[in-house]
Amino acid sequence: MQCGGVPWGQHRRIPGDRGGNPGSGIPENADQQLSTAVLEENGAGLGVRVEEASPSRLLRALEKLLFDPQYRRSAQRWATVFGRYDSGVMFRRFLAETLDAGRGSTGQPG
Repeated sequence: MQCGGVPWGQHRRIPGDRGGNPGSGIPENADQQLSTAVLEENGAGLGVRVEEASPSRLLRALEKLLFDPQYRRSAQRWATVFGRYDSGVMFRRFLAETLDAGRGSTGQPG
């Protein structure tokens, strides 16, 4: 996960990405704070809120991620879970089903 100071959409790596690497974030917005909280709750990474992001806090968080094996183990478990799904295929299927449902039996918007 990467967040904080990047254009919208570029922070959208998920905890436990397919590489099984722990995530880190410096969340600025509410959605980023929620994503970082989930990352932390699942042990797959850490976040430091932007208003608390001093050099010493960032260094401590990065040292934890690099040297505490629990973060890598958890990220690898999540990578296994996420690896079971092709999110592109799932999203296209969801859109097709949702748009078809909105057309109703006549094929026209409902």
